[in-house]
Amino acid sequence: MKLLLTIINLIFISYCNAQSIQGIVVDEKTGEPVAFANVVLLDLRDSAFVAGCTTDSIGRFSLSPTDTEGLLKVSCIGYQTLFVRPTENMTVALAADDKLLDEVTVKGHRPVYKMRGATLISKIEGTVYSQLGDAIDVLKQLPFIHGTNENIQVLGKGAPLFYINGRKMRSKDELQEIKSDMIKEVRVEMNPGAKYPSGTRAVIHITTNRPPNDGLAGSITLNGSQSDYFSHYEATNLNYRHGKLDVFFSGRYDFSKTKNEKSENYTFPYQGQTIYQGWDGKEKGRNRRARFSGGFSYTFSSEHSLGVQYVFNRNIKSEAWMPLENFIHNGIQEELFHSDFYTGGNGHTHGLYLYYTNQFNKHWQLSVDATYRQNRSESHSLETEDRAMAHDIVSTNTDGEGKVYAVKVAVANELPFGTITWGTENSYTESKNKYLMHNDSLAALIPSNDSKARQKYLSAFVSYEGAFGPVGVEAGIRYERTIYDYFRDGIKQTEDCRKYNSLLPSLSVSSQLGKLAMSLSYNISISRPSYSMLTDGIEYVNSFVYMQGNPTLKNSYEHEVSFLAAYKDWQLMLSYYYHTDYFLRTTSLFDALPVIVDKTQNHDKGRIMAYLVYSPTVSSWKPTATIGIDGQHLNYKNRRYNNRPGFFLNWKNMLTLPAKTWITCSLLWYSAGTQDLFRAKSGWSLNASIIKNWKQWRFQVGANDIFGTDKTPVTIYDGDIIRRHNADSYTQSVYLNIRYNIKAYKSRYKGKTAGQSEIDRL
Repeated sequence: MKLLLTIINLIFISYCNAQSIQGIVVDEKTGEPVAFANVVLLDLRDSAFVAGCTTDSIGRFSLSPTDTEGLLKVSCIGYQTLFVRPTENMTVALAADDKLLDEVTVKGHRPVYKMRGATLISKIEGTVYSQLGDAIDVLKQLPFIHGTNENIQVLGKGAPLFYINGRKMRSKDELQEIKSDMIKEVRVEMNPGAKYPSGTRAVIHITTNRPPNDGLAGSITLNGSQSDYFSHYEATNLNYRHGKLDVFFSGRYDFSKTKNEKSENYTFPYQGQTIYQGWDGKEKGRNRRARFSGGFSYTFSSEHSLGVQYVFNRNIKSEAWMPLENFIHNGIQEELFHSDFYTGGNGHTHGLYLYYTNQFNKHWQLSVDATYRQNRSESHSLETEDRAMAHDIVSTNTDGEGKVYAVKVAVANELPFGTITWGTENSYTESKNKYLMHNDSLAALIPSNDSKARQKYLSAFVSYEGAFGPVGVEAGIRYERTIYDYFRDGIKQTEDCRKYNSLLPSLSVSSQLGKLAMSLSYNISISRPSYSMLTDGIEYVNSFVYMQGNPTLKNSYEHEVSFLAAYKDWQLMLSYYYHTDYFLRTTSLFDALPVIVDKTQNHDKGRIMAYLVYSPTVSSWKPTATIGIDGQHLNYKNRRYNNRPGFFLNWKNMLTLPAKTWITCSLLWYSAGTQDLFRAKSGWSLNASIIKNWKQWRFQVGANDIFGTDKTPVTIYDGDIIRRHNADSYTQSVYLNIRYNIKAYKSRYKGKTAGQSEIDRL
């Protein structure tokens, strides 16, 4: 830390000896900062390049001191290029480019993404993407992003954090509440720095347009899908604005029915014999859940606001039934028997979120977020077995409870040589779990247990963002201290308690040579085990499988080196990860019975990934093709699991038709490959939809997994144990989505949800 402060002071002193060119770039109409705009100083005599940089995430820029009399050229996607004479502490207002705001005049050579540093930026306003429906529809069409409505992923990074107008998203449902014509731009941070909780591998920022006049606005959505069963959801989003006050409410109800064909078999040595056993069955499920949120925001000015939001999620009831046909073969005799399995549960969460933000002047900005979240869940299972010599009933109950208190404070300070952001994030977490086994014969082997985990988390961070001529630099360091205590039956288990002190640096260097943009990044992050992984009890899954926690699990450290490049319509990403104490799911044998035990253990692992994306625009057709490879380096129990990398191909298409009509089609193929101890077979799927906008109505008809081919059997090799799993989830379906838009609006709530990493672990 002393070395970092010394470097900052030296740079500051050197800049104080000369006059620099600095300021902020804003939207002429809204006054909002324009991030990642190009700022170039040209020689006034011959227009030669003198110096250049890009604005940071809050629109600030600073050029090195120079004696040259020059002219500033300021440009950004979606805005008209502006030439202006440089001054100190200047404000540059960019006007929107009307040509880009008219969807029929979008040029075919315009890239879908523009790269600034390690951030990929896509302008949505004024493009065909703004007519697709909601934020999920937009995200699924963009390069480097793939997944389903419930599982949006960034290629090579996994599940990202989402920020909507600077506010941390708290539920995936919120993406469906954002209409696509509200979205101004989408930014994907591929190398999140010290400002974010450790373990954050990607961040997606969605910026919406400025709200309309006072009054009531919102939307009503109805969605129905048919596979083997009919499922549906209904949602409403309302916002009432009066002057500087916004009051908002949203509600959603989901009902779904599912059908899955599953089978699993196991081969392993036991007491001198080779055991082959397993089961197969058809699972039917039914789920009902509801979500409500409401709150208010008060905007004193564009730089000064506060807000409160309450969110309630209710799992009304989730249940599943599965009749099983079981077999056990030991090489001498075979036993066949039938069993019926049922599981059900419910739960709820309450969340209260507060934020305050204020930009005191051009150089200082303060943001404060506070979070309280409480959750409860109850589940039970019942299995009946009809065997030749006995009729057995196994019944279990699991009750869970958790709560999080968190606060985050961040201060952004603009200096002559860049922007420094520093702050702290602290939280207190409790997690309780109670497991009851009601079968007397199994109670001695799988005893009931009552556990509690408690954690105090303290962190401090500082990050720097700036440019030195054509080179952009983002650097930061984060200190995290965690104190973890574990209790069993109310007694503190000293041997399972942990204390961690971690110093986590991050660095990203970027440059642009003509149309070629490049970025090289390195960072260290921490992944913490979920609280359910840390319990020390054993839980019953079925007659062949038990699940065991591991209170000795340590935090996993991840070292990442990543290279990004973009040239015209091409993007390339190369990444290497090395995990120390990676969370590896393993299988072993139970001591007293021929039963498999699932358990997570720490083990080192390496991983390398490469993705190439091509995303041109050809008249009214917007294709995006992605190819990738994902390989690992893992040695476990004298076996190498790195001889079969997985290959990936995704071809997304969007075709614009007359009368505000669009067709989307996506083909996904993945090869056989190895990940962790799993070896998966190849598979593919095809999805398509038609979207029609008419006045304030939007209609979408689509089909998922059209040919029913999205099936991925996996085999697990763990020493002498071989485990084969197959699931046919009946993902083939058709759906109809209807939305009525009352009026476009944007929430002014700008909180960022302190303690989100602890909420995820619960």
